Amino acid sequence: MKISKLGKKVKFIGLFIFFTGLLLVALGLLLFKPIDKRHYKEQDFYSRQLQAIEQQAWTLSQNTCQAKAGWAKVPIVPAEPIAMAGYGISRGAFERVHDSLYVYAIAWQCNKQWFAIVSADLLIFPPSVATWLQKHLLPLTGILFENALLTATHTHSGIGGWAGNLAGKLMAGGYRHEVVRMICQAVIAALQQAQRSASHLSYVAFDMVNLPGLMSNRLSKKRPPPIDGYLRCLQFIRRDSARAMVVAYQAHAICVHPRLLELSRDYPGYLIDSLIQSRKVEFALFASGMVASHVPNYNWGLDSYELARDLGTRLAVHAIDLVKSTGEPLYKSGAWQIPLYLGDPQLRITDHTVLRPEVFNLVFGKQPLYLSVMRLNNLLILGLPCDISGEFASELMAKAANKKLHLLITSFNGGYVGYITPDEYYHYYAPETREMNWTGPHKGAYFVEIISRVIECQTP
Repeated sequence: MKISKLGKKVKFIGLFIFFTGLLLVALGLLLFKPIDKRHYKEQDFYSRQLQAIEQQAWTLSQNTCQAKAGWAKVPIVPAEPIAMAGYGISRGAFERVHDSLYVYAIAWQCNKQWFAIVSADLLIFPPSVATWLQKHLLPLTGILFENALLTATHTHSGIGGWAGNLAGKLMAGGYRHEVVRMICQAVIAALQQAQRSASHLSYVAFDMVNLPGLMSNRLSKKRPPPIDGYLRCLQFIRRDSARAMVVAYQAHAICVHPRLLELSRDYPGYLIDSLIQSRKVEFALFASGMVASHVPNYNWGLDSYELARDLGTRLAVHAIDLVKSTGEPLYKSGAWQIPLYLGDPQLRITDHTVLRPEVFNLVFGKQPLYLSVMRLNNLLILGLPCDISGEFASELMAKAANKKLHLLITSFNGGYVGYITPDEYYHYYAPETREMNWTGPHKGAYFVEIISRVIECQTP
């Protein structure tokens, strides 16, 4: 009996569905895998991380000679419009410069050893630039790479062009050699100018003020939401009365509306400018604090620059109130770089599946990860390669206080692994816990533990 045309068609459709299903299953097995829900203490990277922290020589240099300090900034505005980075998928090229972008550097010498803090008006401190600095910072400036704390203002209205791979193409407009070279040259120029201008450092001082009413936590459902509202200020005071200030705050620099295709430093720029205009501070540098989930309080609109100006100037008033005529001589200093181990990346696709590590690395690239640790007297500064939540701050500050230390945590230290938030939020369906969590479950507790162990290793 001959098979009817309809029967042949049904058979063909059935085979097509069957083999398509097989292909999709095979493709799924190649691209995805189940989430590894094991606790971090059950995984190999945990013991490696503890070993890296405990075996570090946490020796502090006792200052026995005259310390000196200098500072400088160098613009990083490209000659022609390029892609912007911020607000997820790159919005395309900027149309004009509202206010210029810079690299900022403070450098100080203690016992013939140079240290530095460097910040850039960028979304993050680009890993491509950090990788270049690892090879060239010492021969060009005499500063060991581990002695330089890197950070960014986290403006979402800055330039892209500094990230390769598919993810970099989507989020930062891809990789342009001339852009990375410009940023690298600006970092070196700022540091060299800071070194040349350095003179006797009389005092360093640290203080902070709690300003919780200026920001919100966009992730927490608690009322009131837990936030870290502290404005933290580190001051370098020279014999010639010149003063430089490192200002750290937790609110994302997202006052400027994404529809405005204009380069801007956002509120950190207004904060810095207001400090300089006060004549109480000669130089200021903004460092992103524990910014995950923390956003300014505002009603977003196209009057964005007024919002940015309002927040920046209000913060500046409080920073000026912290200006001191004296402080403590720099009697202890140190800097270390600790390898950071996180296990395989786990970018979620569904509630139960993640991209395979090989696929993730193909899309996002691989990068060296580390904790940056710095000491100035009883101030402990940590630089992390992520957006980390300010909800961890109170617990960590208490641990530092038990060691008679102040604590300053900054983000974007030259690597980037996404958002680190409290583990209770891991199953929230939100961008910060889904698209931007690249490290998997339990990493909030993991970061708290490793930071706590670094604190415990410190001598008062």
